[in-house]
Amino acid sequence: MLFLASRVLEHEPNRDGRLRLLARLQEKNLTPLIRSTRLNFYKRALPNTATVEEMERLVNTMAESGGQDSTLQGDLFCFEDHVFFLLFEGLASRPGALRAGIVYEARTSEPLRKLDSFCQTISLCLAEAGEESIETAAREVEEETGWRPGDLHRVVTFQPAIGIADSPHDVFLGHGAERVGEPSDVTEAEVVSWVPVSDLPKLINEGRIRDGASLVAVLHLLASGSGA
Repeated sequence: MLFLASRVLEHEPNRDGRLRLLARLQEKNLTPLIRSTRLNFYKRALPNTATVEEMERLVNTMAESGGQDSTLQGDLFCFEDHVFFLLFEGLASRPGALRAGIVYEARTSEPLRKLDSFCQTISLCLAEAGEESIETAAREVEEETGWRPGDLHRVVTFQPAIGIADSPHDVFLGHGAERVGEPSDVTEAEVVSWVPVSDLPKLINEGRIRDGASLVAVLHLLASGSGA
């Protein structure tokens, strides 16, 4: 019997970003089966192997410009007792979102830990491949709240799981926001409202702010006095 688990990630890379992600994953010994097979065919067809990756980009660009489905819809990463999968259009409400998952057997040890590690590696590879985290942060705020933040800047970077995974998280502070409409991603928040900075310690003490990353951001804000 096979089992499946998956996660939707907070990343929406464009066409070139998808290519860079798959290349970075391969450098970390996570070989994308579909892409590797495609590149092998290109190597056989082309007289100069140096143009293989250029051919990959051109084929994908031509498919999209012609109204066809992208050639980069996902990939597979195979191991002895489990398979990771990556879908680049993994959620109906967010067509560009990434869905990462694992298909595993009953004998597979710690499959969910393996999936968490895979997701963290994807986030790291996207950061290394040049995705602008400040643009991602602004987009996520707008999609999840309906407000477009102004004057964003990075205030701190932290590691939530040192010793287990190399997964840097950036915290941004914004001043001002513009209402642009209703949230487009309705799965992230039940209620969206403004909270005075002076109320934050009480919310923490009452256990209403419990997420580790949120606590890092809120406590940094309080300690720095930036929200005064």
